[in-house]
Amino acid sequence: MAIDSQGSVRGREGRHGFRWGVLSFLGLNNGFNVLFVLSLGILLPSISHDLGLSPSQQGALGSSSLFGNLLFALPSSILLSRLSGRMVLLGSLIAMGLFALGQAWAPVFLVLLLSRLFFGLAAASMHPARTVLINQWFPPREVILANGIFNGTYGPAAVLALVLTPYLLLWLDDSWKTILAAYSIAILGVAAAWTLIGFVRRQTYSPSAGDSLQLNIRKTLGRHKELWIVGLGMMGMNLMWSSFVTFWPTMLLEDHDISLRMSGFIFAFAAILEGLGSVTVGYLVARWGRSNVMGPAITVFGAMIALGAVGMASTGSIPWLIGFAAIHGIGFSLVPFVWTLPYRFPGFGSREIAVAMGFIETCLLTGGAIGPALTGFIQESTEDLQLALLISSAFSGAIVVAGLVLTAGWVRRRQQGPEP
Repeated sequence: MAIDSQGSVRGREGRHGFRWGVLSFLGLNNGFNVLFVLSLGILLPSISHDLGLSPSQQGALGSSSLFGNLLFALPSSILLSRLSGRMVLLGSLIAMGLFALGQAWAPVFLVLLLSRLFFGLAAASMHPARTVLINQWFPPREVILANGIFNGTYGPAAVLALVLTPYLLLWLDDSWKTILAAYSIAILGVAAAWTLIGFVRRQTYSPSAGDSLQLNIRKTLGRHKELWIVGLGMMGMNLMWSSFVTFWPTMLLEDHDISLRMSGFIFAFAAILEGLGSVTVGYLVARWGRSNVMGPAITVFGAMIALGAVGMASTGSIPWLIGFAAIHGIGFSLVPFVWTLPYRFPGFGSREIAVAMGFIETCLLTGGAIGPALTGFIQESTEDLQLALLISSAFSGAIVVAGLVLTAGWVRRRQQGPEP
């Protein structure tokens, strides 16, 4: 765990109740990012009808936000982690709100595509903000709980995106632009609230957060092979996830005559289980967990993700879809383990943690950006969307392999002697 030179002060001040307020705004930032990514699958039929999009254009649209996030994930972690976390969070919220308005206004495909791309660029800056603020406000043992709660915001955001959005679309007569405009104004409202609340409270200060001159990027990324193992695993997992977010509702509608409202409900159900699982896992590990649980947990949860994805792409039975979605959603409880991994590396301060997190995020987003484009290409080539989703499901097995490798590494170290 990263502990700065004023660890006792940081631990005492970090336990101040306002840390939950800080985490709430970080969660809102993440939630709006999830909202815009997930709602595309629901809005895509209306957008395609209005703008006349081909399957390849639909895939490019699904990849654009994630691709923008990908381009800036690692550079933002390097550049912005030396700045005040509260300023970076504010900038992220304002930029996301403005580019979200650009999506709502977009008269043609290119404008919509670029607006989503730059929205993803803006959203990438929340990752160094999260790293710095969590490192400042939370004692080491609570980091996994903070990451679990942060990831838990996925559930409420998914409900808005997948359950509320279809009803808004029906109520507003397929006016997807009005829906995006309303979500955009909400983001700017949260930015205004953070300006009023986040800037009046005294921030704790971690010396490692501003230790920019000592950052060695090559050493940070090359010191721990676990970063690369987990990064590649997350790449495969997110390739599957982004493909499903973009195309799974369309497949159910066209192949099985299952409405967008029903597919949205099923996906939201999985997301709620992910959120509850992330918070529960974070709480349990914060209280009783040990470092050696990480590899086995990622393996088991990863296998659940892969099984759920294959099942969701294989059937049109609603009871079976709900069952596979439940397995799929619970599997994503592995995410807090992944986000906590860099905090466990000895000698890592806030900037090193931010760079390591940026690297994992870059790998994850690489898969996310490839997924919809690859799935759209396979669908266009084979004229079989179900086959395309099944192929994307296979890539989620990469996170299972990553968990197995981490577990084998821990067993090998234990046989060699106690960890330093």
